[in-house]
Amino acid sequence: MPTPEAADDGDRPAENGSMPAEGSGSAENGGPDGNGNPDNGKNDNGKNDNGKNDNGKNNGDGNSSEQDSGSEQDSGDSDKNGGRGYHDVPAQRLAADLAASRYELFLSVAGDLDRVGTAYDAELVVSTMLGAAYAIADGNRGAVLTETTEGLREHLAHRHTRPAELLKAVLATHDTGGHTRPAPPADPPSWVEQLDTVRPTGSHAFGDRGGTQVTYLASFAYAEPTAGGPEHVVAAVVDHDLGHVRDLFVAAPAGALLAQLEAAAATDPTMRMDEVDPGELRGVVERYLDATDALAELPEARSLTSDRALAAQRLRLLPEPEELLTVKDFLVAPEAARIAKSDGESRDFALKLISGFAASDPLRWNPDTVKEFLLDWLPAQALLDRADIEIVPRVLSAWVRWAGRMSGLQAREVAQNVAAVATNRAEFAERARSGSHRSEAATAMIELLKDGVDLDDEQAVADWLTGYNLRGDNQAE
Repeated sequence: MPTPEAADDGDRPAENGSMPAEGSGSAENGGPDGNGNPDNGKNDNGKNDNGKNDNGKNNGDGNSSEQDSGSEQDSGDSDKNGGRGYHDVPAQRLAADLAASRYELFLSVAGDLDRVGTAYDAELVVSTMLGAAYAIADGNRGAVLTETTEGLREHLAHRHTRPAELLKAVLATHDTGGHTRPAPPADPPSWVEQLDTVRPTGSHAFGDRGGTQVTYLASFAYAEPTAGGPEHVVAAVVDHDLGHVRDLFVAAPAGALLAQLEAAAATDPTMRMDEVDPGELRGVVERYLDATDALAELPEARSLTSDRALAAQRLRLLPEPEELLTVKDFLVAPEAARIAKSDGESRDFALKLISGFAASDPLRWNPDTVKEFLLDWLPAQALLDRADIEIVPRVLSAWVRWAGRMSGLQAREVAQNVAAVATNRAEFAERARSGSHRSEAATAMIELLKDGVDLDDEQAVADWLTGYNLRGDNQAE
């Protein structure tokens, strides 16, 4: 597939807080890569150096002598308290001191805000700053990002230096708690008044026709681009099979990137570029970002951390997403008439399995996911009797018809999904009957039921599992 011409991502502030030299090139946003994913093409510009030296102390902030003095004081306290000293400080005070040090470091970086020329550049600086906390979080990163933003806002409440006032102005755009907007600093840069003028201008989805990897693109513009900045796009590359965001970036100009992707979709029959409902886009991206936030390790995409805060702020400008469609919605749809005469208990069990497999996006089905569900996930996870094995493909066939209609798939694509159910039906039945692909947990459940353990008796189940695991350990020896 031809690679569209690169798009410029705008003039981000350069490293160490300096601005790009006049006439210097800005980063490029490449077109789709070999997998049809747009390359954000960012260079390292726009990632503000926080000014740390090797010891993590802020260079040039005038605090080094205070830190040395504090070390001497700690030493003195240690002598007075039998060598305990520093370790007697309560844990919560230590945490507060560490947070305050981080906020002071952020404040030192905020000096860059008086040197940027647009609101767009200012917002990128602050997003990169907040992304540092997101990147090092052990888990629940979305909550860490929110807590860092709120903590920094509180830390700055009584600071009235010019960098603090500019930083507060940008942080106000991330407010989700209804705080009073801070007054602008004296003689503010022209970009400050543009911070609250950003509005959505479009929403699109680009990816393979099967919907495995999709890049969701939401475009935004300032009221006045000279001081505000260029029209830009938030792009989230979602891997629906892996269940998380592979890359996330903010890029400009939006029009150039969208034109490249539209051209790529027009020349490659395996790709598609569609306008999507902005609320639907927000719902999908936020769900997959939540899953990404909880990963043990983040994908190796630098912009995923640096642009995470700004992307979240922009997504909140889109309409509230509607709730995900559920089994109840399916049962009142015309497609459900195909299974209306089925045994109710078996039908409901099949629907529970299908909706559980597709919990993150019940409408996302393609031939590959149909095959994965029938041949891999279901035989491994579920204990199925003869009635279940017979009804699951029938219910799934009706479900993918409904999902295709609700998600706007073409008739040919819906037919391919239905055909995938029929193609894999015999192999599914063989695997489900034989138990050849059954997981260890499912195997243990069979033994538990054979032994007649009451599933409602938690202690009995726990005792049985202890004995079962011991038997497994003895057999391994």
